[in-house]
Amino acid sequence: MGCDVGRLRIDETLDAFSRRRLLVVGDIIVDEYNTGEALGLSAETPTIVVRHLGVRRSLGGAALMVRNVLALGGSTVFISIHGDDEYRSDVERFEHPNLVKRMSAIVGRQTTVKSRYWVGGTKLLQWDRLDHGPLSGVAAEDLLSEIRRELADCNAIIVSDYRHGLISPTFAAALVGIAKQADKPIYIDSQVSQRSANHLWYAGATLFCVNEREARGIYPEFDSTDLPKTLAEIKTVLNAQSIVLKLGADGCCALLGDSYVSAPAAKVQAVDTTGAGDAFFAALSLSPVPLTAECLGFANRWAGISTTIKGPEPPNVAQIRAFVEGEI
Repeated sequence: MGCDVGRLRIDETLDAFSRRRLLVVGDIIVDEYNTGEALGLSAETPTIVVRHLGVRRSLGGAALMVRNVLALGGSTVFISIHGDDEYRSDVERFEHPNLVKRMSAIVGRQTTVKSRYWVGGTKLLQWDRLDHGPLSGVAAEDLLSEIRRELADCNAIIVSDYRHGLISPTFAAALVGIAKQADKPIYIDSQVSQRSANHLWYAGATLFCVNEREARGIYPEFDSTDLPKTLAEIKTVLNAQSIVLKLGADGCCALLGDSYVSAPAAKVQAVDTTGAGDAFFAALSLSPVPLTAECLGFANRWAGISTTIKGPEPPNVAQIRAFVEGEI
């Protein structure tokens, strides 16, 4: 079936999502938001003195992608790591009836934490706790063994690589090999951020979901005036079956097999675009195969709704229903 989100198909689409079980592999990030009130300047140094008002934490990175899958009614087996530190409890509290966690707490490792400090509506500082050290061979093989065991009951492997040490070149190649051996699709979303593209680690994967910056890192001759040709070149470089290109406010386009398709962005009043990519990738990953332009359209709508929410929080089914009704 397709993923048309018309009034008569929304229930059918969500029902199809509810029958999908994804094996998600990726980095957990604990997002910490500190809020305060400015009191003035310090007498000793030219710095702002702030009275602390509160702090909240949520799970980001691959965990945010998983949270979107769960919000859409899908099921996941989530494979990841975290540190054996004070943030371990934040990961352990992450529970859902449709979630199976296969986590490894690595002794001596720092959980990835991104602390943001907001004063009067302005973000003054982001303070990241990072540990990009590679996993030991034993820890990596334990996770790969879990993946092999769980994959039989899943529809696909979904990789949300935030580049924080979970996935090495060897681990990435092993994931693609496991998927091929099990005859299951494997979708890749790997972040560039301040680092160079690593998509070639996953050469041979079924589908790559990229933004323009990531696409240029893979294929420096990227030509925005001829996207069908550009996507075909990227597809060849990565030995992939499909390439999906996220274009932000311009929606998205894709080369699905040999078919070029596009879908417009959702018409929303964006408040916060943080996490929109994870929302898009979650809806795309839940879509039954073969993917169609309608599937891309639904993913755009879900991602668009996510931008109307302050902070990286998934939308809910009631919101997508209301949005679709409003379009008709």
